[in-house]
Amino acid sequence: MLFAGFIFFLFLSIFRPQDFVPGLVGTRLVLYTMGFLLVGWMTSSVDKRLFRAPQDKFVALFLGAIIISTLSVDWLTFTVDTSIAMGKTALIYFFIITVVDDAQKFKTATWAILIMLALVALSGVLAYYGMPVWGATRYFSLAKEEWAIKGVGMFDNPNDLAYSVAFIIPFAISYILKGQGCLTRFLLLSVLGVVILCVYYTRSRGGWLAAGVSTAVWFWFWLKSPKWRKRFAILVVGVIVVLFSMQTQGYRDDDSSMNRIEAWDKGVDMLRAHPLIGVGFDQFYEYAKIDSHNSYVRAAAELGLLGLYAFVGILFCSVLSLYHLLRWEDREKWRIYYAGYAGYFAAYLSGSIFSTRTYDGLFLIIVALVSVFGRMEKIELGGPLEETFTVDQEDLLNRKVIFATLGVLVGWKFFLASVW
Repeated sequence: MLFAGFIFFLFLSIFRPQDFVPGLVGTRLVLYTMGFLLVGWMTSSVDKRLFRAPQDKFVALFLGAIIISTLSVDWLTFTVDTSIAMGKTALIYFFIITVVDDAQKFKTATWAILIMLALVALSGVLAYYGMPVWGATRYFSLAKEEWAIKGVGMFDNPNDLAYSVAFIIPFAISYILKGQGCLTRFLLLSVLGVVILCVYYTRSRGGWLAAGVSTAVWFWFWLKSPKWRKRFAILVVGVIVVLFSMQTQGYRDDDSSMNRIEAWDKGVDMLRAHPLIGVGFDQFYEYAKIDSHNSYVRAAAELGLLGLYAFVGILFCSVLSLYHLLRWEDREKWRIYYAGYAGYFAAYLSGSIFSTRTYDGLFLIIVALVSVFGRMEKIELGGPLEETFTVDQEDLLNRKVIFATLGVLVGWKFFLASVW
């Protein structure tokens, strides 16, 4: 019952009928559903140990950093409201990592998300051709002087729509390679075509970057030979450097690019003013004329070093969890999943350089599922993972995450020094 409720929650969060279905518009279906499920969860016999994977601790720290950051705003009501909202998010996250407790549930949750995102992508394509369904809309972008599409809820920004549906690409390619029968391959190719069209019609350059990086990282995880992985990594890095050089030529004549760089510079000022806890959750617009267009800048500016460290820790531990799965002798049956999820994080990591996705709801859902995948005792990867599978035995004070966070700060400062 709890797991079925979780799938329904995914439907409400991703597909969001409450945003466009007459009679449901404005209703708080997500809140009511989670309230009902949490009551059931609290009274159930589900194992409620919460911190069994490194990213679980960093998620808790990240949500705590959001609450602490509101102290900079000096507005008690805002702090209380934010604490309630983050408390709900924490309950959702820990609900997922305790309810999705076996291999079949993990697979079902994964494919439920993929199917819903495929429908979201289809709705965007249909909207572009004048057939708006499921809340997707077409609009004329004055900046790009062409039509673009966007969805509803967490997809009401074209960039977010493109980055999210890119999650489908690695899984679709995997099953095309491993699928049996012409009909299966035809259906998967059709889905892949819809997703590519959706990314194209968002007119998002970052979306194309995310889709490309996602596919490249998926392929790196898909390869079996360490030698070929190394060669492919060198090739990809070279291609990225060339493409970056080509795309950044003449950036000073591009108002959009210069506005983003200016916003990143404003982020540095915010971090200097409030280095530990930031200027406050959702306060970037109070200090800059446009959005940050960068998840790392947003985390540092609004949440300070504490929030940036937690954000980087979530990403670091999640990616490293998937990387460790390459070592398992029985990894072949889970190849589609660890390569597919690695593709998602590649899209998120690259897309976050040009888009603000710091507080993306789908991101935390994916992190929760990867947490389940990385520590699941029943998933038949060679034994109880809590005994044999580790990312890093350090607690929240993690040296590798500290170095990764410093790398973000140095890269940010070096980039601004080079172009601003």
